[in-house]
Amino acid sequence: MKWYQLVIASLLVCPVGCVNPPGADEESRYVSPAPLDSHRWDGIEPIYSARGFCGSGFHVGDSLIVTAAHVINGETSVTVNGVEAQFLVVSPSSDIAVLRVPGYSARAYKLADAKLGEPAFYRAYTSGSYALGEPVVDQVVTAGRISSLNLAGAIGFDGGIAPGMSGGPVFNRRGEVIGMGVSCVSWMSPPFPTPNPTMGRLVPAAWLKAALQIARKTP
Repeated sequence: MKWYQLVIASLLVCPVGCVNPPGADEESRYVSPAPLDSHRWDGIEPIYSARGFCGSGFHVGDSLIVTAAHVINGETSVTVNGVEAQFLVVSPSSDIAVLRVPGYSARAYKLADAKLGEPAFYRAYTSGSYALGEPVVDQVVTAGRISSLNLAGAIGFDGGIAPGMSGGPVFNRRGEVIGMGVSCVSWMSPPFPTPNPTMGRLVPAAWLKAALQIARKTP
């Protein structure tokens, strides 16, 4: 077998989404269960409907939760932290939704513009595992860098976003939210025609700020 055949074979058996194993430095690219630091999850919530887990959202103050519009697409009612949420903004074109959760009080995250090449950390919930046949909602962290400021009009993040992780916040090192995860973009890595599924697409903070301006004017 030629050397290039060995390389191609190794790529083909690598499961979709495989990345480098986690190390002590959170800057390394990985997808792993979140560490036991519950304070870092204050203000990041799973969203549920009558059908079950929908996705993630995060608090930006005034009891407002930001999430992806497709997370609540088709739903007439969702709950956050056990409380029914009010739909204030739902924009499929920008994939942004803003919910009001009456009485909700938790850490509120500040929005900031992303910088090309800066380290970024994505925190979200996902229901990718099962226990006794029932889906389990897990906290997941991915880490990487901002690889593009114009990925089809959005932000590129090379840390990876898996199905079910939509709506979670992406942080810079200062703990500011620089984007919201909405999808994973597959692209081809030359010279081998192998899809690379680790490019995440983020909604920029500027779009989130515009949606929040509308939401805060909604009675």
